[in-house]
Amino acid sequence: VHGFMGNCELPWVVDMRDALLKISDINVFCADWKQGSQFPNYSQAAANTQIVGLMIAKLFNAVSGVVGSIGPKLHLIGFSLGAQVCGYAGSKIPNCSRISGLDPAGPVFRDLEVEFRLDKSDADFVDVIHTNSAYYLSGGLGLSDVCGHVDFYPFGGQNQMPCKSVFQEAFC
Repeated sequence: VHGFMGNCELPWVVDMRDALLKISDINVFCADWKQGSQFPNYSQAAANTQIVGLMIAKLFNAVSGVVGSIGPKLHLIGFSLGAQVCGYAGSKIPNCSRISGLDPAGPVFRDLEVEFRLDKSDADFVDVIHTNSAYYLSGGLGLSDVCGHVDFYPFGGQNQMPCKSVFQEAFC
């Protein structure tokens, strides 16, 4: 699941899909919620994560009603706001096996109750990679809180070298 200002045609999304299909005989779905994640209204996009998560859960729960429970085989992967979408979806899918949160969004979610943001209770296993979790005014847009069974913080979970922060890119 993509994040703010994203879509399912972004190169990293396509590359991930292709890599997953290359290593396993699986089905890959991309939840394209680009209309609900558009710039400039981040606050609305953050609120939309619950709607998108609920729609994903309804889809997979409907499929489970036809083919039997798919929760134990399900692996949700989301970036930024998409990680928050996956958390909400996983909490609504019985026996959701795994969620991988890639730099879960921090703004708006930092102080929310766990039922509204990615948390280890959302799936049997939640792994999280924090890559941009510096304080917001320092350019960090990710969530620094531990929210998975396993949380990784490469380079301390802050801006990744040699990458520039969002603010450096905008003003330099």
